[in-house]
Amino acid sequence: MPLVRTSAIEFEKFDYRKIYDSLVKETSLSPEQAMRIAKETFRRLKSMNLKFLSGPLIREVVCSVLLEHGLEKARAEYTRLGLPVYDVRSLLVSSRDSRTVCETASSSVLEQYVLLNVLPPEVADAHIAGRIHIHALKDLVVKPLCHQHDFRSFLKEGLKLGDACSPPLPPPEDLKDVISVLTWLLLHAKNTWSFFQGFNHFNVLLAPFVADKDYSTVLSFARQFFKQAHMLFQAEGVRFSVTLDPFVPEELAGIPAVLPGGVESESKTYGDFVKEARTLFKAFLDAYREGIKETSPYCNPLIQIRLEEAFLDEEEDLCLRCFSLASQTGNPVFVNRDSLPAGLRAEHDLLHAVSLNLPRLALEARGDFEAFLERVEEHLELCKKVLEIKKEAISRSLRRGTLPFFEESEGTLHIIPIGLHEAIRVCSREGVFESEEAKRMAERTLEKMSSLPNGITLSGNFDENASYRLAILDLRTFGEEAPVQGDKMAEAVYYSEDIHVPPSAPISLERRVDIESRLSRYLKGGGMFHVWLKEPPPPAENLLRFSSYLLSKGISYVAFTRDLTFCTRCRRVSGGLHSYCPKCGAPMGQIEWFSRSIAFYGRVREWNRGRRAELLDRQRYSLSNSP
Repeated sequence: MPLVRTSAIEFEKFDYRKIYDSLVKETSLSPEQAMRIAKETFRRLKSMNLKFLSGPLIREVVCSVLLEHGLEKARAEYTRLGLPVYDVRSLLVSSRDSRTVCETASSSVLEQYVLLNVLPPEVADAHIAGRIHIHALKDLVVKPLCHQHDFRSFLKEGLKLGDACSPPLPPPEDLKDVISVLTWLLLHAKNTWSFFQGFNHFNVLLAPFVADKDYSTVLSFARQFFKQAHMLFQAEGVRFSVTLDPFVPEELAGIPAVLPGGVESESKTYGDFVKEARTLFKAFLDAYREGIKETSPYCNPLIQIRLEEAFLDEEEDLCLRCFSLASQTGNPVFVNRDSLPAGLRAEHDLLHAVSLNLPRLALEARGDFEAFLERVEEHLELCKKVLEIKKEAISRSLRRGTLPFFEESEGTLHIIPIGLHEAIRVCSREGVFESEEAKRMAERTLEKMSSLPNGITLSGNFDENASYRLAILDLRTFGEEAPVQGDKMAEAVYYSEDIHVPPSAPISLERRVDIESRLSRYLKGGGMFHVWLKEPPPPAENLLRFSSYLLSKGISYVAFTRDLTFCTRCRRVSGGLHSYCPKCGAPMGQIEWFSRSIAFYGRVREWNRGRRAELLDRQRYSLSNSP
């Protein structure tokens, strides 16, 4: 027998007892079964008269022998995970950078492991078939999805990086130190969460650091903050959100303020820094407006502003400042204060989420609504199994100490309805905006889905790839029967998401609000209401008036999205999606389209085909006749 090239990159003499040892160690076979398989593998290899042997080749033959003996479970335990040589070669040729190569390869291995060795077969099959979609499948047993930091703790204690080669950062003494702590925190923690991190009450917590500072100094800090955030996204792919308060919330007003140097004041609370919090609030708005004129549109961070009726009624000048920025740039997004829990954390960590492909279940029920509801109930149980596996995985990771900045008591689990409108059309031939009966069927569906145990909530979507993947799978399975939106011929398809009325619905904005407010009350985990703006953008007064109307309807989150064209030649931004630069005439090859996908702005060319089709389908509004 030739020498064996092992996975440890060394040569060894062939010994069938090593196959036996590995089978006993890695599988659930008995010693007798393992010895029988090892000897059979040895006979097979000897009869082949091979001139070359490797660890992967031997493992392939062992797996073949296991299958011939009907030992499928042992084969799944023993199989080698990875990519075919062709796929690796294609990845090296087509990828934009080395990070993409490494991330794609490692993701493939982890996804295979989860499907083969973690999930029950019926759950894995449901994900592969597209009945459910497990978000961030590769991270199911590795890390949570999203995190909301309590930045106050880092202002007080500094940042301990947990690395012997990286000294801890002391509590920040000034605004420059704040950016340093924030940057290192985001970089160090980016591998602990799959999607993004967030900071609540950002301007209020930093208010003590701008005491006695003139506005130009505060504005300079805000400019540097956005430049650093832009760099973090461009260079490292780090995305995060900051929530700004135009007021000091009651829940913070009486809390001792953390002053520069980490000193927790016994005599001063955050209620004593109302003026400074307001100064920072204005500076962030002004710096964002300036920055977008100097660079490409900011894709990071996501700015959220908490709204309440008192602010809209009593602070018209500052409100108009906020809504003017939103009208011109598409940011910030606005959050109904009553929809968020009180405290330093605007929301708990999102541990994991599973989406339910409602159109697929309706198709499999052949349009029978009662049978469809039964299918929904069955697949909710599969979703719950996934989320239970996640909770157990998080507990194991915490015991091993592999999740810094995370506490076990925190965290929610989400189930996300995808394609509600399309599913109802399969069952009733009418969508949620086309008849009262369809709306009642949609409500019954969401009511069925919202009967969930503690810790699991129904939520809107946050992952831009789920809708596209599920729609593609349905199109390939059901062909013309698939009720997908978009272009079927080009497979540029999608389903409606946290907005239950499809983006293309030719209805008034007021009707859209009425339907969404009626259905979104079942989404306890929240969902974004999108208003896509026509060109030219509406005046700030219209956005202010419409936002007040949305608050009265109980809408949790609202985003006013303006499409933007950025010219790489003259470095200027224009409103709308243009095939050339309106400023200097540069052709299509020298311009970039930017718009919002789910929550964050991004380059349209980097979106999947379904998301690009949805962009073109969007019904845009002028808000000229808003309530």
